Amino acid sequence: AATRSDLLYYDGMFLARGWGTNYDNEALLDIVLDFTSPIVPGMLSWNTFLSGTAVWDDFEDVPSISLNDFYFSLGTGLQIDIPSFPISFFLVKRAQFNDSGLDLQHGSIFGSDDTTDDTGVDFVITFDLDYF
Repeated sequence: AATRSDLLYYDGMFLARGWGTNYDNEALLDIVLDFTSPIVPGMLSWNTFLSGTAVWDDFEDVPSISLNDFYFSLGTGLQIDIPSFPISFFLVKRAQFNDSGLDLQHGSIFGSDDTTDDTGVDFVITFDLDYF
């Protein structure tokens, strides 16, 4: 049997940017589309991304993949391109599909005080070790 350290997870920083942490999954699919434009070549870039991350508790559920399985993030922000300091600062909008369509998640910045609405974005710090 697999132990917890053998199972897959996303952490909201490296995978599923902007989402919380989800442990103990047997299958994970992460799809990211990145657009990067240098501001100061080799040092600082503007980055915009769209990501979709799906996880399954049971590997046998993977063939029944649907949009409802994905955690989506759309973000933009500054990316430091120095290899010894690969950090990015993003404003991220999170979304999920459900049976009634696209469900935008409430963000803590530029949103209303009503946490049940879909306004606002989240501030996310990521470490971009996969860029180098």
